[in-house]
Amino acid sequence: MQNKTVSFNPCTMETIDMAFFKYINEKLNIYTTTNNGWNKVPVQWVTPERAYQIKYRDDLRDSESALIFPIITIHRSSVTKDPNFKGQFQANLGPNRNRYFIAYELNQEKTNDFARVQSVKESHRKPQLNFLVKKDTKKKVYKYYKVPIPVYITVNYELNIITNYQQQNNEIMQKLINVGSGQNYFIIENEGYRFESFIQQEFSTDSNVASMGEEERKYTSKVTTKVLGYLIGEGSNQDQQIEVQENIVDIRFPEERVVSNKPVTIPRISNVDQGVLTAPDETFDLDNDYILGDDGDG
Repeated sequence: MQNKTVSFNPCTMETIDMAFFKYINEKLNIYTTTNNGWNKVPVQWVTPERAYQIKYRDDLRDSESALIFPIITIHRSSVTKDPNFKGQFQANLGPNRNRYFIAYELNQEKTNDFARVQSVKESHRKPQLNFLVKKDTKKKVYKYYKVPIPVYITVNYELNIITNYQQQNNEIMQKLINVGSGQNYFIIENEGYRFESFIQQEFSTDSNVASMGEEERKYTSKVTTKVLGYLIGEGSNQDQQIEVQENIVDIRFPEERVVSNKPVTIPRISNVDQGVLTAPDETFDLDNDYILGDDGDG
């Protein structure tokens, strides 16, 4: 039995974050009315430093380096590892059994080797390679793939919607409220991983319009979303690998002459120093403890 490992893309915190960001930015693809017409609302993972935005995202700030609204920012507010949220792995398997089976496939090369050996054995008089045998051979070698058991977590995200006008805030909020139709449930995906997400019931809003001050008018809304995610492995601190294991198809024990009934052939040596054979081989009977000559007599 031979084991080997194959690398694969792990599921990390960044995988969950990017899945949620892609859903808001690409899947929902929110538009609103602006002074320049019907435009897409930019989505940012929290607010980067001002120097970075001025250099790489100058479209988000005006000539005075102030943010241009509307904008949606995403912030991961908390991560919870709840012992009651274990997914499908309820039992405590321990650190040495933290892998589970996901798939298997036939190892055609090694299975073919066993079939060739069987064909030679079944070609009775004259051994022939690839002798016609039964197609259904019992000695089949399979590859079994195992991955680390996921650790389930609950991740909470905050969507902050900042606009200059009430109309813009209404258009964006209406799009978010209709996610999942009558339910608050939706699926986010990234790199082949899927996560269940739930928009919380409360949609809080705030503005500085009532103050009648000199500061820029802003309408702010906050939407909280809970994502049921999972992590596989320890990220960059551990090699994320798939364990490939092969099954056992044949068990063999070495035959010891000491415990068998077969006679042992011992060569006769006349000169031990030079190691020269000067006589025919002698057969030693283990049961009767004597040497048989050429005529079979002791």
